[in-house]
Amino acid sequence: MRGDLADPDSIAAAVAGVSGVFSVHPGPLAPGQDEVRAGKLVVDAARRAGVRHLVYSSALAADVFQPPKWEIEQHLAASGLSYTILRPSSFMENYLNPLFGLHDGALRTALAPHVRQQLIALDDIAAFAAAGFAGRLDGRTLPLAGDALTPGEVAAAVGAALGVTVPYEQLDIEELRRVNPRFARGYEILNNNPEPTIDIPALRALHPGLMTFAQWLERTGSAQLKDVFGAAKKIVSRRQN
Repeated sequence: MRGDLADPDSIAAAVAGVSGVFSVHPGPLAPGQDEVRAGKLVVDAARRAGVRHLVYSSALAADVFQPPKWEIEQHLAASGLSYTILRPSSFMENYLNPLFGLHDGALRTALAPHVRQQLIALDDIAAFAAAGFAGRLDGRTLPLAGDALTPGEVAAAVGAALGVTVPYEQLDIEELRRVNPRFARGYEILNNNPEPTIDIPALRALHPGLMTFAQWLERTGSAQLKDVFGAAKKIVSRRQN
């Protein structure tokens, strides 16, 4: 179904007759979108349509670092709807995109080597969303992570899964700032304000299948990363020829 999150009538049509709504917004990845307005429109349309439950996918530490998502969270909590708020940490699947640092046989980011970044697999976000729709997480706000690793540990895990050596090389933050100031600011926040510790064992009690990074690599990640590395090798080979 085609829709427009800036159009109240479009949203109303999308939620008519449904029992559950999963609401997620791209935020800074879609700078032309008014994220707060779109998020509130979804909440209001769901309430008017009598939706039984709304799961909102927010962001880790939204109340500190993501003001738009925090504003939507507050609007949802005050709406009278039955809801679950999920606050995912960084997606494990991000490493399938070279923009997140894994390319040319190395992992290169501006993350300080000692900083542990919390990670979650998309399948596990889906599992918690399903638990919300099943009525197991009514009114809950859950930070989500399945693992917490330094960039060196991520590189080592990827290398072990692929059978190659993947070094970690820290990018100079100023070099990154020249390319993308917003990305640089994000890494500065991570380096200077470590992410809040998530109780991963408690999450695993709610969802026993919650994956570590190594398990994600074993089940789905390594096969996809092999495709990424294979494509990169083909590009290099064409350039050399």
